[in-house]
Amino acid sequence: MLALLSLLLFSGTVAESGHLYVYALRDTPSKSWTAVTLDDERMAEIKSGVYFTAEVSAGQHMVSIDNGVPVAVMMEAGHDTYVRLGWHYQVGQSPVAMLQVIDSDTALRELRFLSYVDAKRIHSSTVLRSAPTNPTLRTR
Repeated sequence: MLALLSLLLFSGTVAESGHLYVYALRDTPSKSWTAVTLDDERMAEIKSGVYFTAEVSAGQHMVSIDNGVPVAVMMEAGHDTYVRLGWHYQVGQSPVAMLQVIDSDTALRELRFLSYVDAKRIHSSTVLRSAPTNPTLRTR
């Protein structure tokens, strides 16, 4: 009976969360490691050509980076959400890092060419320690 209760509790937790993918394309100015936070909790670090995936509870969350523009995401149970580190350019000024929610078709196309973050750059237990086994993603 206890095993059944544990299984129900565990499966309920998984069903109430989704995967958050955060990534930076290879051709971005982000050559040094940038810390990514979710609701003020440090998740992992990314730089150009790197991504990570976190298991995040359903609901509204804020994804942010140091000295950059954050983005609000609405996580839905059982769904994937994709956030890309992008840059805003203005003549005569340094580029400003900004996070953007990206549609799944575009994100899956872009993620195929990126590498999963090294375990030493992961700072939260919600971040998967290795790339998810998603058949649409190819890991390098």
